[in-house]
Amino acid sequence: NKAEEDTEDIVKEDAKEDAKENAEEDVKEDTKEDIKEDTKEDAKEDANKNAKEDANKDANKDAKEEAKGDIKEDIKEDAKEEAKKDAKEDAKENIKKDAKD
Repeated sequence: NKAEEDTEDIVKEDAKEDAKENAEEDVKEDTKEDIKEDTKEDAKEDANKNAKEDANKDANKDAKEEAKGDIKEDIKEDAKEEAKKDAKEDAKENIKKDAKD
């Protein structure tokens, strides 16, 4: 029957079209999801990288500050020792001088 065959062909054609549209929609959705996921991953990686860099900068800055503090402390200690030594020497010299007089 011609009418039946035509109807069957139309139904097949519609089914093909629907399947094609569904497949295209699925691909679009999958692609969108993939892009979202990639973007999230990239953002995460960038955030981690930035956090590491910031932590390194902070650590270096802290280390420099500590080193400066240590060096200042060492210089003060050396100066104190030098002053004590000089004072002792001066006192010895004065005592010798007084003893001679």
